[in-house]
This record gives sequence, C-alpha cells and structure tokens, in this order.
Amino acid sequence: MRNQYHSTPTVTVRGINHIRDILTETIARIEVDMKLPGRIGIAALSLLGTFLTISPGIAQAGDEARSGAPDRQEGKHCKTTVARAEPGEERSKVLSRTCADSQADLRIQEASLLLVVYVDIGYNGASEVIEGDSGPCDIAGYAIPNFGWADQVSSFKTFNNCHQVRGYRFDDLDGGYYYFEGSQWYVGDNANDNIRSFKVNAIP
Repeated sequence: MRNQYHSTPTVTVRGINHIRDILTETIARIEVDMKLPGRIGIAALSLLGTFLTISPGIAQAGDEARSGAPDRQEGKHCKTTVARAEPGEERSKVLSRTCADSQADLRIQEASLLLVVYVDIGYNGASEVIEGDSGPCDIAGYAIPNFGWADQVSSFKTFNNCHQVRGYRFDDLDGGYYYFEGSQWYVGDNANDNIRSFKVNAIP
C-alpha cells in the first residue's frame, strides 16, 4: 500500500545518530585546524548538547507520524459498528470499535455487515469491518463519519445491498467524494489512500 497523504517530514533515531556523529567530527576538526579549542569547542558542544536533548522527542514524533494508525489501535483488523442516522441528522453515530490480530476474532455478524475496507489492493492487508446495527442497507443507507484505517483504503467489499458507495476525502462526509458501485478490487489511483468517510446505501 502506498501512503501519500501524510506529508509531514519526520526524523528517525538513525538519522539523529548520523547527524550527531557528523557534528562531533566537525567540532574536532575545527579545534585542530583553527587551534581554537576553547571558545569554539565550548559553543559547539553546547549546541550539540541542546540538539541531543530535544532529538528523542523529535524521533518519537516521527515514528508516530509514520505509523498511520489512528487512535493507537491494536491489531491489524478492526470492526466498527454504526447506527442509522436519526431523523434530521446527516451522519450515523459510531457505536463501538474493536481491533484484533485476525478477522476471525472480531465476531462478525454477517446479517449486519455493510462494508469491509482493506489497506492493500485485492482485498489484502489490514482491514476494517463496518457493521450496521439496524441490518442491511436500504435506500437511506448508512453515513459512516470516520473509521480506523482512514487515508489507507486501497480496496473494499460490499455486503447486504450496500451496492452504492461514496468515499469522501474528509471525515464526516465532507469534501468531494469518489463514487463506486459494488466491491472494488482497487479503488483507483485518485482514490487510493484518499478516503476518510463513507456513505453506503442500496441502489434506488
């Protein structure tokens, strides 16, 4: 799966150690070549000490940014259960969310199954099962405001009359959307890793 949405630069521990080694070597060369071990050496070592103090936090933030796992979810496979939108509401309420190492551990209710999204092409990789507490899709369907593998969807399967699918760019069904009918082995280059919420319903 390609994850192109998170564009914030990150700094790794390995990169920090490399920078530290370069700085240390540079300080030594300055002291020898310029024969000014006092002031330059002290100032440079002070700067290096400050850098090494803040670097662990930078590295940790970088690791978290790369993880791409919302809410620090545990397990590769998750299940989200949503309610139908109440009269006057545009979005379904998320009732629960659980994760496990395998789909078999999620106790999937086939009669309530709406959608299964996958982070890889061809229904592979980590997945999110989405169930509706009121049963199969009808014309009104379900408006799923968010889910765990947002911005990582590459394929999905539909169930129980949820043949019409809109994948929105942002949470809460905001922004433009990608339109699909039925299961998608691959959502396409434009939609890949660019879906954060769904609307699913039966085709009128």
